[in-house]
Amino acid sequence: MEQIIAWGLMLILAVLAIGALFLCIHLGKMAFAGAGRDAPPRPAGVARRVAAGFLAVLTLAALLFLVLLMNMFWPHFVSLDGVERCVYRYRYVDEAETIREAGVELPPEDCQALAALIAGKPFRAAIDLHTGYTPAYSLEFYDADGVAARLLIQSFGNGRLRLDGTDWEYDFEGEDGEYLLSTLEKHHGGDRLLEAA
Repeated sequence: MEQIIAWGLMLILAVLAIGALFLCIHLGKMAFAGAGRDAPPRPAGVARRVAAGFLAVLTLAALLFLVLLMNMFWPHFVSLDGVERCVYRYRYVDEAETIREAGVELPPEDCQALAALIAGKPFRAAIDLHTGYTPAYSLEFYDADGVAARLLIQSFGNGRLRLDGTDWEYDFEGEDGEYLLSTLEKHHGGDRLLEAA
């Protein structure tokens, strides 16, 4: 359902952007109609051209804003078809207060459940510069060919994931967020988790 809503929103924005482009072209033609003729333009014609030019500039600004919105909210879906295993990586502090990194392979049922949870979610470009991402906190999905996807986990315990190598993020909130974090937390080892994911 979330996937349908995401693509529906993008379709609306695309239609608005195309409409704004055609309107901008039409207004631009109106603004420059008759330019270069020897006869002096009538005052009413000049006012109409100035108004059309002003509206063309406003429409162009609206078009650029729509393109920016489309870039920010364009949905990206993580393909996790054929995932065979998952590895969860995290940091912890041992008895000697040394920071260590660990990786644990998740049981197949947890791996498949997380893959199903993540696969249909629309990841979008980050609006602000979220920090706290590192491969030391990650969830790696492997298929028969190797790494299918690596998702970095923001290390402040809020269920936000980012597709590695991109600025595409998704916030897992509510029941989905609780399920994601509780599934990962039950596989923690070591003495004390550092900045729990």
